[in-house]
Amino acid sequence: MKAYQWIARGRPRENGPAGRAVSTAVALGLSALLMAMAFGVYVDRAIALHLFVGGMLTLAFLTVTGNPRRPTGPTAASWLLVAASWAACLYFVAMHDAHAKRIPMIDELSVADMTAAIALTVLVLEATRRCIGMTLVVLVLGFLAYGIWGDRLPGSFSHRALSAQEIVDHLVFSTSGLLGPALTSPSVGYSFVYHLEIGLLFATLVAIGPLVGPAGRRAGAPSTGKFGLAEFPG
Repeated sequence: MKAYQWIARGRPRENGPAGRAVSTAVALGLSALLMAMAFGVYVDRAIALHLFVGGMLTLAFLTVTGNPRRPTGPTAASWLLVAASWAACLYFVAMHDAHAKRIPMIDELSVADMTAAIALTVLVLEATRRCIGMTLVVLVLGFLAYGIWGDRLPGSFSHRALSAQEIVDHLVFSTSGLLGPALTSPSVGYSFVYHLEIGLLFATLVAIGPLVGPAGRRAGAPSTGKFGLAEFPG
């Protein structure tokens, strides 16, 4: 069990002033963006989704530790993960016009495209592991392994060999990969309303949580200063 703790879901992090300020700004910014879109302000869906992913990764890394063994205070690793998340997401925002013109699974991907796509996939999996544990991560890695080595299986479970570029292209750039369904589903409007509700929830918890916390503690009890995605059930 001790070995498993290194990859188990994290604990709520006790952020310093910088972490709390960034978490609050991100939560309020996402809420404002999604609320504007819900009320009809046009923002390209791909750009909005990458900004949303960058913001959610920021909240995950700043409010949840890497595992139960990690310190609950601010760490350089958490800020590096936040920086990497925004670097990957802003790359896709900056390259949006070029990516919109390419044909998935046909046009070549650049080295920068591959790097950003792999980095974003790894960051999403890491944030998932921190917040809800290894179950979903293992499931995703199992299907990824099938995509890589499934051509070696016998019978009807086998498929043709796929190159690394084909796998990354389908996973990140196609309309049915990591970010595709939210862009192509007929229920995308409901999806944004749902995300709006989540964004408002995070904004409320991050912004006013420290204010209402003292009222809910018994007199004289020390403040824990804890808030994080790991405090949610599941």
